[in-house]
Amino acid sequence: MTSIEPNADRTGYINGLRALADALDAHPETPLPYYGTQKKPLPVYMHTKADAAAWARTLPGQVTKTYDDDSDYFGLNLGGAFDGLHMAVYARRDQVCTRVVTSSETVTREIPARPAMPATVASTVTEVVETVEWDCGSLLASDPVPS
Repeated sequence: MTSIEPNADRTGYINGLRALADALDAHPETPLPYYGTQKKPLPVYMHTKADAAAWARTLPGQVTKTYDDDSDYFGLNLGGAFDGLHMAVYARRDQVCTRVVTSSETVTREIPARPAMPATVASTVTEVVETVEWDCGSLLASDPVPS
C-alpha cells in the first residue's frame, strides 16, 4: 500500500505544499511550526520498506538511520534536506528490518493474587523469553528504484 496512489491526489498534494510555501512567504509575521526544525524534524510515516527507500532516494542530504529497542519504528533522519526544513521518515521496524532471535530462555515467574479482586488466585507462569536484535541493513541497497 502506497501513501498516495492517484496522480490527481499527488498533484493536489504537491500544489498544496507550494501554496503553503507561498502563503508563509507572503506573511513573514506567521511563526513557523515546531515540527520541521532541526530539533524536531517533520515526521513522514510510510507503510512499506519500498516507500521509505523511495523517500531516502528522493530527498537530498545526509540520511541517518534511527531506531531503538523500545520503539516499533525505524527512522531515517534527513537533516537539512531542504535548506531549513528538516524531515524524518518513519516506517514500522518490522516492515523494513529483519527480526533476528539471538537467544531464548524459559522463565518461570509467580503472579500474586490481587487483594482488590477476591476471585483471583496466585499462579505460576512459564514462558519462553527471546532476546531479539533487528537487522536493518542498507535500506537503499535492498530495493529496486520504484517506478
